[in-house]
Amino acid sequence: MTTTKRANNYADAVLHFLKGKEVEVYCGDTGTTLKFSDSEETQKNVIRGILEDALGDCIVVRVTWRQKSALVYLNTWSIKAILPLEHGLFIMDIYDDEEYNLRHLKKR
Repeated sequence: MTTTKRANNYADAVLHFLKGKEVEVYCGDTGTTLKFSDSEETQKNVIRGILEDALGDCIVVRVTWRQKSALVYLNTWSIKAILPLEHGLFIMDIYDDEEYNLRHLKKR
């Protein structure tokens, strides 16, 4: 992933690498908590769509649901991570559950 173009800000860099690609955008919000007998898993809320454009501190994602489509305008300052959905990984896959790991490390 080499580039000679220099991005001026986060939105420019994301647009350069991901324009036209399907992405998941995570803004730090959490949603449903799944409770199991020995653990809990908090699911992250994400916005999933096609990265259309960016300007200044704004990223534009086209979201389609039930054959309807809309543009979502996101403030880059609220974004924690953007993941292209081209390798079969999702936001949930890249975040490590520290509590789960600590419990399992103690059992070793």
